[in-house]
Amino acid sequence: MTRHTTLTPSNLRRLLGCRLCWRVTAAVFLSILFIEAAILIPSYVNYERDRLLAIAESGRQVIKATLGAQEMPTEKAFHQLSTMPGTALITGTRLYSGDGTLLFSTGEALESQPVPNQRHRRIAQGDRLEVSLTQEDLSAEYRADIRLNTQQVSGELVAFVWRILGLVLLIAFFVTVTTMLVLHLLMLGPTLFLRSRMQQASEDPGHPLRYLSALTRQDELGDLSREYDGLLTRAAENLGSLAQREHELEDINASLDARVRERTQELTRVNIQLQQEIKERMAYEETLRHQRSHDPLTGLPNLASFQDRLQQSLQQSKPDSCRLAVLMLGLGDFAAINAIGGHEAGNEVLKMASQRLQNTLDTSHTLARVGGDIFGIILPDFTDATLTAALGEQLVSAVSMPYEFNAHTFSCGANVGIAVFPDDGKDVATLIRHADLALSNAKLEKTQAVHYFVAGMNKQVEQRNRRINQLKHALSEQQFENWYQLQIHAATGQIKGAEALVRWCHPDEGIISPLEFIPLAESTGLIIPIGEQVLREACHQAALWRAQGHPDFIMAVNLSPRQLSVEGLVQKVAAILDEFDLPPEALELEITESTAMENSDEAVKTMNALAAMGIGLAVDDFGTGYSSLAYLKQLPVHKIKIDRAFVKDLPEDQQDLAVCTAVINIGAALGLDVLAEGVETQEQADLLRSLGCQYFQGYYFGRPQSAALFSDTHLKQAARPELI
Repeated sequence: MTRHTTLTPSNLRRLLGCRLCWRVTAAVFLSILFIEAAILIPSYVNYERDRLLAIAESGRQVIKATLGAQEMPTEKAFHQLSTMPGTALITGTRLYSGDGTLLFSTGEALESQPVPNQRHRRIAQGDRLEVSLTQEDLSAEYRADIRLNTQQVSGELVAFVWRILGLVLLIAFFVTVTTMLVLHLLMLGPTLFLRSRMQQASEDPGHPLRYLSALTRQDELGDLSREYDGLLTRAAENLGSLAQREHELEDINASLDARVRERTQELTRVNIQLQQEIKERMAYEETLRHQRSHDPLTGLPNLASFQDRLQQSLQQSKPDSCRLAVLMLGLGDFAAINAIGGHEAGNEVLKMASQRLQNTLDTSHTLARVGGDIFGIILPDFTDATLTAALGEQLVSAVSMPYEFNAHTFSCGANVGIAVFPDDGKDVATLIRHADLALSNAKLEKTQAVHYFVAGMNKQVEQRNRRINQLKHALSEQQFENWYQLQIHAATGQIKGAEALVRWCHPDEGIISPLEFIPLAESTGLIIPIGEQVLREACHQAALWRAQGHPDFIMAVNLSPRQLSVEGLVQKVAAILDEFDLPPEALELEITESTAMENSDEAVKTMNALAAMGIGLAVDDFGTGYSSLAYLKQLPVHKIKIDRAFVKDLPEDQQDLAVCTAVINIGAALGLDVLAEGVETQEQADLLRSLGCQYFQGYYFGRPQSAALFSDTHLKQAARPELI
């Protein structure tokens, strides 16, 4: 026996305190009680039955003996049976004859009518038993019903029960004690031992192998012990693995700490770099915001900023109490400065003019560059028209003073247009438009440098707006039509091509002159879709005529300044040529002299791209502007056209003759072809041919005509020898 199965005082205390043992013992005890009860109840019944049978047999023997002692039974003899000294066995009798006649009844009266051979049952609270005796039972000719005394049976039954109960309790006690001892030996001791090992292992989780149970029993407790030992073994292995993992994690943690330090240092460097980049980005964005709202050349607010500030001033002004004035100042003859000194000189004049205007104006006034040579001024404190006009005169005087640049002196005039809030308009667009109208009137009259907007100008505005709407409607209704004017070789009279001239076929007004609607289309931007329509139709017609037997036919199309500045012009022209399968050399684009001289670097790039495609470029109306020959020779043009103003008075006007001679010589010197416009007589053609002009265009050779009429009139013959 091991120490955990020996019945020591300690183990005895554990045994007495074992809840499971008490539950098992109680179950065993109750089981024994149930078993003994199952045995006792039948024994009790059988004991009672046997005692009643014995009493009934004794009563039968007494009655039989009494009948055998007498020849004739008497009531007295039977009465003596119930009155015997001591406890009488028979307390009552009823005797019947063989035929069932009641002979007599003595002693206690019977309570029932007993039946022979029935189960005996005590009556009268268990003190009496009534039995029926047949003739066979008595071996006589009589039958008797007797009442027997059973008082002693109750006491005997009680004594029987106590004896049985004592025996049951004694057996249950010994079985219970034996059960507890067996439980202690087989279950409680090993179980308590396993529990103590588990408690110790839980209190010392770092050393599980110290608390193995090592039970060698071959039963369920042994299986449990082995499972427990296996669990401790696996726990020890896991602890070893965890210890190794802990060391590894410590190494990883140290590595991570090092990497975190490195990453932190790197992030610190990146953060410093990002902060620097953010500062640079903010400065860049501030520069972009300034560029979006300011003119890069003069540093003044641009048109968008001017409109925004004017809107703010209008919101702060009340029509019934506050007034403000909008001034538009335009430089005069500024194109001449660009032509003579180049764009560099023009830019310098603009910067100096803006500085002079700032020096003249008060800090409460807003000055902006709103256009090429147009400056806008907002006077928020307008009180007197005379004082404002005087300020306008001061501004004109300031910018009209000579400008010195690169050892050259430049001069330009100026004009001012004024519109007043709320008299001349209550919104930004109206005030600026009316100030522009006043500036235009000032430039047209040339007698007074400063002009206020007057109500009569509204009618002009309405007429202009109505004509603009008509232009938009004409564009959507295809009212524009290309007419074509012949261009010929001066030497041979052969047809070189034609110039496409747009005509507006108004349904009510008839043919409207281009001189009336082209400037308006230019100012509104409608010239862009109109020009594209003209170019498309001209290329289509040129492709048709070249396919009809004139493979060298060249189509000339005017290109407006607004078209030249449109983004994607080169791609659009190339797409139109591809659409009609027209070679680039069959197209010639004409730009005015002022356009050639004043356009930006982007426009020059556009012209270079067009020329690189093989498209010809010609300068129209040459001699009417201020061409810089140094600048002209840098442009990719191949032809110059003498304006009709210098041709119409030939050969009489000697000045026109000198101009034509000079232009033709310039063309020859620069390697450019020269075409004379407006040739209307044979004398003019002969003179220009003698001067070296290569091409003619004018009424003498043909007026502008529709495509069908042009084809019938000119393309049925390859040359016009009668005209040369």
